[in-house]
Amino acid sequence: MAVRSIVLGAVLCASAVLCSPAAAARPAAGGHYYGFEADEARPFSVLGIDAELRVAGNRRRLARDSYLEYRVECPGKVAGGDFRLGGTRLTRRGRFSRTGRVAGHRYRIRGRFLSRGHARITYSLSRCRSSRFPVTLYLDGEPSFAGCRRQRAKTLASSPDGRVFERYRLESSGEFFPYVYGCLFGGAGGQVLLGRNYDEETIEHPVVMGRLAAYASVGCGLGACNSAIVSQPLDIPGPPEVRLPSTLGSGYLSSVVESLFLNQNGSLAWLVLRSGGAPGAEPTPVREVYAVDSQGWRRLDSGAGVGSESLSLDPASSVLSWVNGGLTRTASLD
Repeated sequence: MAVRSIVLGAVLCASAVLCSPAAAARPAAGGHYYGFEADEARPFSVLGIDAELRVAGNRRRLARDSYLEYRVECPGKVAGGDFRLGGTRLTRRGRFSRTGRVAGHRYRIRGRFLSRGHARITYSLSRCRSSRFPVTLYLDGEPSFAGCRRQRAKTLASSPDGRVFERYRLESSGEFFPYVYGCLFGGAGGQVLLGRNYDEETIEHPVVMGRLAAYASVGCGLGACNSAIVSQPLDIPGPPEVRLPSTLGSGYLSSVVESLFLNQNGSLAWLVLRSGGAPGAEPTPVREVYAVDSQGWRRLDSGAGVGSESLSLDPASSVLSWVNGGLTRTASLD
C-alpha cells in the first residue's frame, strides 16, 4: 500500500481532467492497468501497486481479478482492505462506478479511462477521511503521454525547445519508481525515457538544447558514486548520441558531476569532483573540467583550486570560462 496523505472529507475530483465529461475514452481491449494512490505529477518515493484493472476483450466489463485497495481514517481507527471490481460494467465512454457497504460504511467508487493508456479512480467511505489523490493507473505500468506542454509531471529542466520531467513507472519488481523522460515542443516525437531517478540510480543536471537532452547518469554503490555523461536525441527514440565516463584516468573512487552545459551544436562541457581512494592513501580531491566537441573528448583543467560553481558557457560565443586558484581560464567549445 502506497504512503497516503489523509485529509478531511471524501475524495472529490482531483483535477479538471478527471471531472470533465469530455475526458473519458475507451480502454484497451484485454488491457492490464496498474495503479498507485499518490500525486502523479510529483514523484517522491517508491510506491506499491494499489489497484489493478483488467479489461474484458469486449471492453464492456472489468475482468476477474480487478481490484482497488483502500485505506481511510474512520472514527477511532484506520480501516483498509480491497474492493473487488471484477464484473463491473464499463460504459461506452470508459466510465464505471460501484456502491455498497463495507464494515458498516457506505462506499462509492468512480472510475474513468482518460485515454487508452490512462485511467483514474476515486473512492469514499461514509464518515471516513480519504486520500486527496486519485488512484492513477497506466496500461502495463507505462505512463501515457498527453503532449510535451500538457503532460502533468514534475519539470526538471526546460528550454524553448523542450522539457525534461519526472514520472512514475512500474518496474518488474511490482513497484512504481520515479523515472525521467524528455520531449520536444511542437509535436516532434513523444516522450523519451532517460532513466530511473531514485536512490542508487539518478539523473542529474539535465538540460535541453535543440533536439537533444544532456544529463549526468549517476550510479552509486559500496560507498561511492560515479557518473556518465549522456546526450540523448528527443526527436527519434534510440540510443544516445554520446555516453562517456565523466572522467579520464584512474586513482579515485567517486566522480560527481557538479555542472553540465550543452551547446546549440551538440557540444558538451562539464565540471566534475573526483574524490576517494584506497583506505589510508586517499588522494586529495580535485575538480576537473571536460569538453566533448569537434576536437574530441578532452580534459581542459584539473586541480584542487577549481571553483565548484565557476564553470559557465557563453552561448553566443561558445566560450567556456571557469576559475582555478583565483584566476579565470577560458576555452572554446567548438
